[in-house]
Amino acid sequence: MAENIDPVPSEQNQLRREQEDDMTPETWNERWKQGRAGFHINHVSELADLGYKIIGVEYSEIAITSFFQEQKIDYTTQPVDRMSNCTLYKSLDERIKIYQCDIFKISSEITGQVDAIWDRGAFNAIMYKERRKYGEMILPMMKADTRYLLLTSIYDKSQMTAPPQCIPIEEVLEIFGARCTVQKIAEYDDERDIFKKKGLKWIKIHVHLLTLKIKI
Repeated sequence: MAENIDPVPSEQNQLRREQEDDMTPETWNERWKQGRAGFHINHVSELADLGYKIIGVEYSEIAITSFFQEQKIDYTTQPVDRMSNCTLYKSLDERIKIYQCDIFKISSEITGQVDAIWDRGAFNAIMYKERRKYGEMILPMMKADTRYLLLTSIYDKSQMTAPPQCIPIEEVLEIFGARCTVQKIAEYDDERDIFKKKGLKWIKIHVHLLTLKIKI
């Protein structure tokens, strides 16, 4: 059952925020070089096969090229106009486009507005101090009927250091609650071995559906 949630204060999370790991684009790229990222998603090609057009953003060149190679998808690359240090990787049919750059360089002027957003790991990887900036980047990409599917992780932070970040619902509401209706529509256990090897006894994924509030 979907659960509607209203914004609430999140002051009790301040100490935990201060203890978060400092995940920068450079450290994220280094994790890929060392094979320690563990968040590769292959469902993108399945969505493209169903006829959807996909736009993605990834800082690590290794992650992007690995995706295309693993899925056996031929691709081309080109620089992006008006953006420094940004390369566009796209499948030959142009159904899949992935921008290789700092995510905060992307804007709705580049992507346009979209019908749906699937946020599997971006919000989860971003430090608390940058999440409001992230929200300000995402919201202009949404139309009145856009559906934003946001996945967050919940676990005992004494057992594991991020990423992914441990993000309670209060922090989702703090960033998006003023502009969006937030519903928790699902919850499930993340049973990937990578977390068990880190000594984590449990980790849950919360699935939130965000839609823009109707202005009256």
